[in-house]
Amino acid sequence: MPLPQRAFPVTPDEDDASKHDSRLPFLRAALDVAAASGMPDCSIAIRDKQTGELVTHASTDAGSAIIGARFPADDSVEEEAARAAYMSAGESGPVASFVRARILDSQRRPIGVITAVSARVNAFDESHVRTLEAVSQMVAFGLEQAAASRRLAILNHTWERLSCSHDTDDAFRIIRESLLKLMPVDALCMRYTEQGDERDLIWRSEESYSFDEATREALSGLRNGSSAQVGASSNGWSLAHAPLSYQAGLRGYLLVGSHGSDVYGAEELDALTTLARQLETWMRIQAEAALARSEQESLRASLTLSCDATLLLASDHVIRANPAALDLLCLREEECIGSHKDAVLRLSAIPTASGETPIHSLDTGATRREVEVMSTEIAGAGQTYSVITLRDVTQRRDLERAKSNFISMVSHELRTPLNSVLGFSDILLTGSAGSLNEIQREFLGHIKVSSQNLVQLVNDILDLSRMDTGHFRLNPGPMVASLPARQVVAALSGLADDADVQLSVEVEPGLPVVQADGRRIEQVLINLVGNALRFTPKDGRVVIRVQAAENAVVYEVEDTGPGIPEAEQEKIWERFYQPTQPPRLATKGSGLGLSIAKNLVEAHGGRIWVESELGHGSTFRFSLPVPVRE
Repeated sequence: MPLPQRAFPVTPDEDDASKHDSRLPFLRAALDVAAASGMPDCSIAIRDKQTGELVTHASTDAGSAIIGARFPADDSVEEEAARAAYMSAGESGPVASFVRARILDSQRRPIGVITAVSARVNAFDESHVRTLEAVSQMVAFGLEQAAASRRLAILNHTWERLSCSHDTDDAFRIIRESLLKLMPVDALCMRYTEQGDERDLIWRSEESYSFDEATREALSGLRNGSSAQVGASSNGWSLAHAPLSYQAGLRGYLLVGSHGSDVYGAEELDALTTLARQLETWMRIQAEAALARSEQESLRASLTLSCDATLLLASDHVIRANPAALDLLCLREEECIGSHKDAVLRLSAIPTASGETPIHSLDTGATRREVEVMSTEIAGAGQTYSVITLRDVTQRRDLERAKSNFISMVSHELRTPLNSVLGFSDILLTGSAGSLNEIQREFLGHIKVSSQNLVQLVNDILDLSRMDTGHFRLNPGPMVASLPARQVVAALSGLADDADVQLSVEVEPGLPVVQADGRRIEQVLINLVGNALRFTPKDGRVVIRVQAAENAVVYEVEDTGPGIPEAEQEKIWERFYQPTQPPRLATKGSGLGLSIAKNLVEAHGGRIWVESELGHGSTFRFSLPVPVRE
């Protein structure tokens, strides 16, 4: 099955090595050393890796060695030692004697020869052989240094070109052109996977060339490997392979092929691997850049479509503002972009109830709005950005204030007639308006209790209304920690007796003095103990404990009631919430007591929580901070 093919034209760069051979200066220097040692007619030939032929690169006598001339490498190139001998130059005439030394690379492989000739018989002796061997070593070192310098220059130039490229085909073209300069390449295959699309880009130097079955097998074994490697096919082709790995996976490979055996060695494999790493880095940079562009486009779309005013900040300066933000801030885009956040966001905090979303007053110069401010940080393109969202709640807050004012007014108006009902009930019960029979006294007792419940409900509603509008104030001062607990026991002992529930208080000795509003702490305990008495069955027990903790005093109300289901333990703090109870224990209440208690405790800087197990009672606890003495 033929591989997919795609042809690319080959255009030599201006830095192509064929235009300037950096080896020539030191090759000529080596010949000068040989000439100074009594060998004036020398030539240097380097082996062509593809054909195995020797190619003349430098000569001191153009008449006896033509630059670029090719000739087969005879057995002398493979011999271990240099030698001096007689040779015949054929049609060029007899040569009385010559001396030859191999040029060996760092791995002791023959890569060329240096030869000196003379028309005189026995012109060379052992000293000339040793001199020529030393010159050959100088040539070998120079060749390696020149090759390394050339490879480095090509690789650096490749990366410079890749850094300026943003197109996949162009990047592969750059890699291909560099490969052609670094090593023999008759066939090149580059496979990559891009967004799920896997394809091969194949360049070939011969239109008639195709991979035979043996080459395909060798190619398959190489390209499926996880590391760079060299190989060969049965038809005499040399192959080299380097994987392309990025984004935590094998995403492709570079594969080169060339006529001849042992064409590719360590230097070629290193160069191929370096180009593969450069291509991997380029792919990663392009992927990150594409992701950054996608994130920016997504963020830009989100900002534009958002109904809330949204600002994007970098280093506390506005770099983007959506239309809603410009409208809310009463600014033009050129006035907003680039400005420091404090210049466009003139905010001042507005007191709110504990647990509510903070509200700020926004001064735009033209208007004053009330806004909820939300801020978050996001990372992208190597930098951290801040996103500030402003939600205009002015209209909602106006409605809430109107509702709270209405509730407050209605509650005030209700308290007056309720107090009258309570007052006249007390007068009637004392007998000041005449004697009462038992039924009348019972009915008046019900009227009094119901009126007291209504007064408590009105007071609760008024407290919540003040908390909502920010008009609620505490009057803190030094407070004996045990005093509110003892006062609550005294106040509710009658209620406990009526319910046949034992009510007691336990106080740890040596409690510190706390800064608190004693009347409000007593209100919290009344709400907690009142709930406990309502839900605790006859012959049950309710205990108030006051004890010290680290930098705090903890109040505890424990009952032997039915307990609270775990699923409802977070909901009981919500306003008007009524927990699920068995019918025989069901009691009626406003559902406001725990919400008020939570607000009062948090207003003191404390914390309130519950621990309960169904069927095993409940324990409500709240803490008040103790000032730390310096």
